[in-house]
Amino acid sequence: MRKIKYFLISFVLTAMIAGVFHQFILRRVGNLVVYERSDFEKVDVVVVPSGGIPARALGAADLLLEARAERAILFRENLPPAYDDLEGLGVDFTESHEINREILVRRGIDEGRMEVLSEEVGSTWMEAQAFRRYVDQHRMDSVVIMTSVYHSYRTYLNFERALEGTDVEIYSLPTQYGDFDPNDWWKDRDGVKALYVELASLTAFFLGAR
Repeated sequence: MRKIKYFLISFVLTAMIAGVFHQFILRRVGNLVVYERSDFEKVDVVVVPSGGIPARALGAADLLLEARAERAILFRENLPPAYDDLEGLGVDFTESHEINREILVRRGIDEGRMEVLSEEVGSTWMEAQAFRRYVDQHRMDSVVIMTSVYHSYRTYLNFERALEGTDVEIYSLPTQYGDFDPNDWWKDRDGVKALYVELASLTAFFLGAR
């Protein structure tokens, strides 16, 4: 009887330790895609990557309203060919940069404090390159990237690479308005999907794909 009791106690303790360790590993995995560097008082520009509506624009609006950023930069997306069919059918749709701009306006940001870059982009790397060309024509000292939590590390890496040699200080402040939580991502289907895609994209980045 005593041996059975010891066995049960050992089994329960092992299960508890394994459970705690299991969650510790999962949290570490979730935080692999997260990067924050927010030790700034004020920056020249807050960059709002496409997608992540409305979370990214809402986060940018907070910075602008708090006077922690002078102006916002938005990007035009290179829409998939399927959208040509929508236009042919006369179906109205709103592009992400238009939605983000409207969010900023509705939050009380003057349109003079935002700019949509003219060229169309289809990836984070293309956004970073487009912004580099903008920086080459517009002097600035600092920028903060306002993007989704799960997208923050890869976005920072792309912009860091694109802005090499410019002396522009780059900060990263993941928006607080998203649903992704790196500490319990496995409890939500969308969290699992977001992390899976982002880890694959990070792997591609480190292998040299942009």
